[in-house]
Amino acid sequence: MRALILKTHGDLGNLELVRDHPVPLVVAGHVVIRVRASSFNYHDLFTVKGMPGIRVPLPVIIGLDMAGEITKLGDGVANWKVGDRVLVNPVNKKKGLMGEMLDGGMAEYCLVSADQLVRIPDRVSFAEAASLPVAYGTAHRMLITHNTVKRSDKVLILGASGGVGTACVILAKLLGADVIACASGEEKLLRLKKLGADEEWSTTPKSIGRSGQSRSMASHNAVPMTAASTLSSISPVGIPGSPLCVASSAAASC
Repeated sequence: MRALILKTHGDLGNLELVRDHPVPLVVAGHVVIRVRASSFNYHDLFTVKGMPGIRVPLPVIIGLDMAGEITKLGDGVANWKVGDRVLVNPVNKKKGLMGEMLDGGMAEYCLVSADQLVRIPDRVSFAEAASLPVAYGTAHRMLITHNTVKRSDKVLILGASGGVGTACVILAKLLGADVIACASGEEKLLRLKKLGADEEWSTTPKSIGRSGQSRSMASHNAVPMTAASTLSSISPVGIPGSPLCVASSAAASC
């Protein structure tokens, strides 16, 4: 089968497309899926480059997020059948992240533990499903699992045009919050408005001005300055009433 394999850490040029990689064999408690879509996340880039303190068992097929259909069932797998359309939770409970600690979705087939499977509704395409787990799972964990946002809260979302950011906009609105979305560029801000943001603020390398006249916000990419500049800017801008929650692709806090 074809597979995108990382053999040594480095840049994206270190990824190798092979065409004769063995198709994984099914084992007990697992299924083999025919991968129909796999998305490339920034974490995949971290895996390629290598991260301090994380020893990736190379070579490895990269790709955290994937969706496809079951082709083989291992012993002990219940409630699933060949042909079922599935999304894969990228966290393997025993080994860690798919595409990092074990082979991931950038291949034609992938071996997956049955407890990682999520059924895909008929109305959802493989590509749509494969875009969800890392970005939308992160947003769901920040806002819902940790119960950080309540109805009528004011939520400031940094880096709102990214995957995690757009998910935060959608989820915060579903929770009944007033959303202030921060991003760079008029096109991004317009799309965020269409997603439901109540206000859209343009980003610059500087924080909101103390005069309260500026609506520029530190980009979430400038992580060391984000928390301090954001929190010190809340009062001068004059955001009254409900608690202000700050969400970004790096963290969420209230």
